[in-house]
Amino acid sequence: MPEPRVVHRDIAKEDEQVLIARVRVGDAQAFETLFRAYYPSLCDFVYRYVRSRAESEELVHDVFTRIWERRLEWRVHGELRTYLFGAARNRAFNALKRLVVDRRWRDGARQEAVRGDAGWATGSVLNGAQERLEAEEVDAAIDRTIEGLSDRCRMAVTLRWRRQLTYAEIAEAMGISIKTVEIYITRGTKAARAAYAEIRA
Repeated sequence: MPEPRVVHRDIAKEDEQVLIARVRVGDAQAFETLFRAYYPSLCDFVYRYVRSRAESEELVHDVFTRIWERRLEWRVHGELRTYLFGAARNRAFNALKRLVVDRRWRDGARQEAVRGDAGWATGSVLNGAQERLEAEEVDAAIDRTIEGLSDRCRMAVTLRWRRQLTYAEIAEAMGISIKTVEIYITRGTKAARAAYAEIRA
């Protein structure tokens, strides 16, 4: 995925190791230089995943806080920019994984599970007292099934069902093709339906 433009100038490659070394020994000015150089673009980058400015800023703050708190053992293999964007991406992925257990996500999974190929099923949709009795069991089965998917497939269905992103938006956020998004969503939908069918059997 193309990374957003950095608002501040990137740190020169030859200065990266010096800056990293200064941060490791507790140089607050070096840490501020690092923060100011990358914070805006990292926030823009994370926003593509979480779709919340406040949450994006919090996650990026977490990245820098972790660096500072663990500065003595901080190691960067490769380019500093690549390291920072990778750390931010991991934070975004973890945030999305936590949303898997959110009620709205489970509602979306349940809806996909009971949807027929020609539209909404009419005789098998959970409703009324039956829904209240079975919803918890269905949710738990769907959660277990979706958790068994690959990380990227799970992330795609989370963006679709929890965040209500379009296929195009998911493709842009994940840096993949729309066709790949379709494959992931189809895989997730089949898994959700299989879990639902098992409960209903």
